[in-house]
Parts: sequence; structure tokens; C-alpha cells
Amino acid sequence: MRTRNLIVAMAGVALLVGSAIAAADMQGAGSGGRGSGAERGAVARDAQMDRDRAMDRDRLMERDRLQKREYAMSPEGDRSQDRDRSQDRDRSQDRDRDQDRERIHVDDQGKAIYGGQIMSEQERERYRARLSKAGSEQERERIRAEHRRQMTERAREQGVTLPETD
Repeated sequence: MRTRNLIVAMAGVALLVGSAIAAADMQGAGSGGRGSGAERGAVARDAQMDRDRAMDRDRLMERDRLQKREYAMSPEGDRSQDRDRSQDRDRSQDRDRDQDRERIHVDDQGKAIYGGQIMSEQERERYRARLSKAGSEQERERIRAEHRRQMTERAREQGVTLPETD
């Protein structure tokens, strides 16, 4: 928008300069002024060429603006926007899925559930419920130790190596 305003201003200045030159030529011609007619004609032609160039720039800028608007409204522009939205949605779903995976394998206190990756969702829920119902930290530690023994045995039976946790 600033560029367009600048070009319009330049065109206005070119018109004023051209008018001033033409007025000076008319005064010079009527009073035997300075410069030959050829020089005055060249100056007038230059001013006209400047005005024409400014008008051409304005037309080109307007055409470009309209083309951009038409593209944005076209099916091709819509497909591009749809593709961007779809990619954003996919990234968001991936991030949510990763966060869910991380949450699935932690107990009610945020500690990693040992062997959580070889447990079903129901088993993890029952384990969390047992820990929540425990009356003391000592009882929770007993439940965790018992759970660890069970998961170690299950992993050995399945031939899986479980990562160490706190």
C-alpha cells in the first residue's frame, strides 16, 4: 500500500513538473524566451514519458494485487490453505498422542509405572487405584515392590527387557 501511495505521489509530481515546464515553454515562446523550440519539445516529451511510466507502474501494481486476490479465492488457493490446516492438525494430534503415551505409563504420583508398556490399560488403571487407596507411603512402596516382581516375571516369560525406572 505504501508503494502504491509513493507511485501515485510520484505521478502527481511528474504531472506538476510537466505542467510547469509546459507553462514555462508557453511563456518563453510568447516572450522570446530562452532555449530553442527543439529543447522545449524534448523537455515536454521527457515529462510525458515520466507520466506514462508512472501510470504503467500503477497499472502493473493493480494487476498484481488482483491476481493475488484471485489466487487466494481460487480452488488452488483453498487447497493450499486446506493442506496447511491439515498439516497443523496432524502435528497437533501427534503431539497429543505422544503426551498420552507418556501419561499412560505413570502412576497417580507421576512416577513411571515399571513394566507399563507390557500392561493393558485396565491393569494400569487397577495399579493406579491400588496405589491411590494405599494409606501410607510404606504401603505404596510394598505395592510397587510386589508389582515390580510381577512385571519382571512377565517380561522374562515374554522375552522382553524392561527399562530400569526409579
